[in-house]
Amino acid sequence: MLCLTSSERNDGRIMIDAIRNNADAATWLDEELAKFSANSIYGKIAPAVIWTSQGGVDGSPAVPITAENLVRKFEAQGLPLLRYHDPGLPSGNVLTAKVFKGTNGEVFVAALLGFYDAKTMSSFSDLGVNTHPVVSLPQKLPRLTGSLESDYYVDPREIADEWSEEIIKKAEFSVFKTEVSHNALDAAIKFIQITMPYLVLVWNPYVKAIADEAGKDTYRAANKWVRHILEKMKEQKNPVLSVTSFQDGCEVQFLFRGNDVAKTYQAHDAFPLAAVQAAELISSLIDSNAAPARLVYEFEYEATRWFPSYAILQDGRLVSDRNILVALEQLPKSLSLGVVKEGT
Repeated sequence: MLCLTSSERNDGRIMIDAIRNNADAATWLDEELAKFSANSIYGKIAPAVIWTSQGGVDGSPAVPITAENLVRKFEAQGLPLLRYHDPGLPSGNVLTAKVFKGTNGEVFVAALLGFYDAKTMSSFSDLGVNTHPVVSLPQKLPRLTGSLESDYYVDPREIADEWSEEIIKKAEFSVFKTEVSHNALDAAIKFIQITMPYLVLVWNPYVKAIADEAGKDTYRAANKWVRHILEKMKEQKNPVLSVTSFQDGCEVQFLFRGNDVAKTYQAHDAFPLAAVQAAELISSLIDSNAAPARLVYEFEYEATRWFPSYAILQDGRLVSDRNILVALEQLPKSLSLGVVKEGT
């Protein structure tokens, strides 16, 4: 993800000068601006340098990935713009990116960034879909295909290795830890992300039939592990746990916020019904020719229910019934990349 945060890099003007002082980059930028300037999805489109071979103060790479791999990552899965690497705070998307080399030997990645604006944001009601469809919890579940596995993503500068190891050891199945780098000087949140098969999300104590006894134990083990993470979050300041899965080609993220165990347990108890509703919402969006690429859920503690905070459609549009955007002039001026560290 690309995060709008404070940065130890040079200021934005100097970074953009790297493009303007390079004839090939400047020509490319003008051509790309012409392509995207008529895009009504975004309130603002701006150039940026999102990677440079110029190291940080200690000479280490500011972003722990090569320029070529960063562009490949963008081409394969896109790079969303987030504030403070918080998946609940979308700001836009990287629209295009390319590697260039300056006459002084410096390599950089030039890009165009598209920033969302409240005037161009759609609502779920605009699309004619019900965000809280009436659904029933499943009473039967099939056996999970293959053995249960989970990926665990953290920035070790935010979450200590010892804490992560304690979490991983509690799982009764395979967990693969991947270090990420959010590149923020002052992390507003302690972000933890785990992945789960979608069927695991809809498991609940009232399921009467599962394919076999081993399958029943697997579902329960996954549920127990998530609950353990929520309990351990009381030891962190401003933690956010994202339980991430995929349904009908859409990435779905459920965000558990805070270190109040009673509240996060409350959210977890309501989790299965929300997962079923999310699957129904995705189906409705697809039927409305508005297939989502990402769907993010948050929990309302007063209403004691999950709700879809926003969706990013496959065409890049932002859909939300909430005022989740800040004014463009209030966006931070510095950018930092949150990426998986190479070699991990």
